[in-house]
Amino acid sequence: MKIIVFCFLCLVPCIFIKAQLIKIPVQKNMTDHKVKNNLKFELISAEIERLKNDTSLKNASISFFAWDVVSKEIIAALNPDQSLIPASTLKVVTTAAALEMLGSDTRFRTTVEHDGFIDTMGTLNGNIFVRGGGDPCLGSSIFEKKYYKPIFYKNWTDSIKKKIKKINGSIIADADIFDDQTPSTWIWGDMANYYGATAYGISVYDNMYSVFFNTGKDKGDSTMIIGTDPNIPSLFLQNNVKTSNETKDNSYIVGAPFDLSRKLYGFLPKDKNKFKVRGSIPDPALLVAQELQAYLDSAGVKVSNNATSTRIANEKLTVAKNRIFLCGTWSPRIADIVYWTNHVSMNLYAETFLKHIGLKKYGSGDTWSGAKALTEFWKSKGVDTRGMYLNDGSGLSRYNAISARQIVQVLSYMKTSKNYDIFYNSLPTAGLSGTIRKMFKNTNAEKNLRAKSGYMSRIRSYGGYVKTLSNRELVFSLIVNNYNCSDQEMKEKIELILVKLADLNE
Repeated sequence: MKIIVFCFLCLVPCIFIKAQLIKIPVQKNMTDHKVKNNLKFELISAEIERLKNDTSLKNASISFFAWDVVSKEIIAALNPDQSLIPASTLKVVTTAAALEMLGSDTRFRTTVEHDGFIDTMGTLNGNIFVRGGGDPCLGSSIFEKKYYKPIFYKNWTDSIKKKIKKINGSIIADADIFDDQTPSTWIWGDMANYYGATAYGISVYDNMYSVFFNTGKDKGDSTMIIGTDPNIPSLFLQNNVKTSNETKDNSYIVGAPFDLSRKLYGFLPKDKNKFKVRGSIPDPALLVAQELQAYLDSAGVKVSNNATSTRIANEKLTVAKNRIFLCGTWSPRIADIVYWTNHVSMNLYAETFLKHIGLKKYGSGDTWSGAKALTEFWKSKGVDTRGMYLNDGSGLSRYNAISARQIVQVLSYMKTSKNYDIFYNSLPTAGLSGTIRKMFKNTNAEKNLRAKSGYMSRIRSYGGYVKTLSNRELVFSLIVNNYNCSDQEMKEKIELILVKLADLNE
């Protein structure tokens, strides 16, 4: 079956396409937002005109596209093919592909195994291995109700103790399903902070830890670190954080992946006890091995050697056929992980999906393979990927570039997918939930708009679906880079545009 799509802006027929692919008409050099000879979109056109002429956006780049997937109408557009940095709105591209490529019901498994042999006294002459399956949710507080974090250690300990009373060897974490690299284009200032937690073959506690401070009574006073949760053996924290008159956390952490030395800088509010600052765990796989050893020790199962990992101990030659399965832990379903990835904008989960996509397509769990596979997948689904440059799965990289039209093409494709309901429900609801719960209050967009937001310094973006007053469902994307106003002001300007979409009543 073939259909003809008409370009609403220029009223000329566009190319023939296959029905199962999503093609949105492209007009060469389309930079003007006005829909010619059609007054019913006057309100949205006027709002875009104000945005276009806003003096605080003189140096900004804007890409905007709104599309009706039923009528095939372009509702409004402004530089829709300009490639810009999307920040976390990129997660819709990654999570949609994860549902399609990996399957909504798929789960990832972490297994506990041993090599060597167990003698008649219950002594293991060998090692216990924790083999990671790329589960990003092990011990996650997000899944606490169904996936409470102490349970998996207890289950593993109980299973080991049934067969093994003593271990002449080590507890070794095997995270080799993925590479051990942070995306190469992430900046130094992000990596040691909680949002810079990246994907490893073994992740735990969302790869985050908390540092607790007591602050001074006056501006400029020193602060005191009183503890961390979880306790990370050998972690060294150099505290340079000062007290300030500000009311929010303006501190940050610096340190490389796998480096147990961290430096903390910036400012915290005065006169606070146990003020929490979150960072990324330097070596999650090693921490899992260490914590399992502590559980075993408490249960009376002694281990002769210190806990380690395959990365440290170079145990990669110990292949699967030489290990014997003891027990395992399954992750939540991908559908559930996608929900929280988009709802709370979890970078770790998005990066994990990207590496799984690379593993499925190319047999390699690294960022480069994942980004290549992700781009190729969307190209195969009819997305024009020219100008789409992907360098991670979460949007934290400033090397990412994508246009509003491309995001709309992805969102439009998902309308045709069996996974649409799962995907749609994962997006925050205007005025109610997730990252846009405080936006669009008392407007027609409230409860009628679902979107993934994105934010980094000088970057704001939104992409999703909105139902209009006339019950049309529109797909939209709006990306702004390098604005001169405050972040709050930029958010309010974008909000006005998206409310005008919801106000359409034709």
